[in-house]
Parts: sequence; structure tokens; C-alpha cells
Amino acid sequence: MDRSIRFLSLLFFLVISFFCFAGTLAATANYTLHIKDKDIKDLTIGCEIPDWISGDIRLQPGKETKFQVYLLQQYDCIFKWQSREKLVTTFDDDTSIHCIGEVNKDCLWEVRVDGFWFYDKNNHWIKRDKW
Repeated sequence: MDRSIRFLSLLFFLVISFFCFAGTLAATANYTLHIKDKDIKDLTIGCEIPDWISGDIRLQPGKETKFQVYLLQQYDCIFKWQSREKLVTTFDDDTSIHCIGEVNKDCLWEVRVDGFWFYDKNNHWIKRDKW
């Protein structure tokens, strides 16, 4: 009986330690999401950021908005232009591996007339979605 209690205590300690360590890694990661209006007049962006929903942001060609994002969370933005509206996942764990930089990582998006483009760590713009 004493042995099983020690085993359960050790197992409990390891599980709690794992979740604390994973949370610390996620909290210390420094990612900045950049969204640039490449060539669209009167682009409106509204992003759903965990624990906060931004008001609509209006961008003009050549301008950008940016904000901090964190691993283990998903960030979605609604883009509006003329009569078009598109929901795009701008950051999640799959996207994070393509962000550029060593310690401070930048995740670069361009919104263009032909769609939504992401800059990957191989120095290429990749079309991720269309209007």
C-alpha cells in the first residue's frame, strides 16, 4: 500500500510539473503578429484575441498593425473589404513554426487584392487563403 501511494504521489508531481513547465514556455515565447495592407483601400480588420476582442482597425495600403501573440492559443481575424468578408486564422501552433527570427519571432501577413499571404522562414511569401 505504501508503495502505491508513493507511486501516485510521484505521478501527480510529474503531471503537475509538466503542465507548469509547458505553461512557462508558452508564456515566455515572444511572437509578434504583423498584418500589413499591401494594396487594398479601406481594409478593415477585427481580431479575436484570447481574453480580448479588438475593435475594428482600418488600414490603408502600405500600413500595418501588430500585436503580441502566444503559443498554445489561436488568433482569428475577420477581414472586410468592399462587400467581401473573410475569417482567417492568423496564428496558431501550426503557423508559429513558420515565423521568422531567433528569440523574438515575427509572423508576417500581407492582405492583398488576390488573398492572404504569409511570409515563411524560408524567405518566401506563400498564399494561405483567398477572398
